[in-house]
Amino acid sequence: MPRKGDETKNAFVQAFRHQLETTSLDKVTVTSLTKECGVNRQTFYYHFDDMHSFLQFSYRRFVGEIFLAVKATNNKEDGIRAVVSCVEKEKALFVALLESTEYSWIRRDLLELTSEFIWTRYGRAITRRGLSDKEKGFFIRMYALVIFEFLEKMINGYNYSSVDSFIESVNTFFGPYLVID
Repeated sequence: MPRKGDETKNAFVQAFRHQLETTSLDKVTVTSLTKECGVNRQTFYYHFDDMHSFLQFSYRRFVGEIFLAVKATNNKEDGIRAVVSCVEKEKALFVALLESTEYSWIRRDLLELTSEFIWTRYGRAITRRGLSDKEKGFFIRMYALVIFEFLEKMINGYNYSSVDSFIESVNTFFGPYLVID
């Protein structure tokens, strides 16, 4: 059963996502969020230190949803499809986070979380490949960059023929390292 504080935080996140459908991130304010939620500003500040901490909470929630979707898959191809599906569903949020100039930390942190996820999901398989720690780190970072770039291009309207062709490209380059025995 969710606690009252969780419900309030969820309401702020839903209001945030709703506002991003019609306005830019820079126009979303504590006032606009509290007004949409029907609470006062003190309620917002009870749960978050400032707008920055709220944005961190919101995008970590978004990334957490992606992780849960991917965790439910059985292979990397379905995992990539799950990521694409989540990003398409939350396109307004993803675009706002990536395009925000005031919050440049978001891009860095999203990439870091992608790398962390790849290690969590595929770390044992990568370790069994006999790579040095430096090689493993490089490989994971490159894989995260490839996925991240694909998502950015997809969001910005770049016409990949299909997600399947992207998966085929990823498998060609990274496949031998991500085969889970």
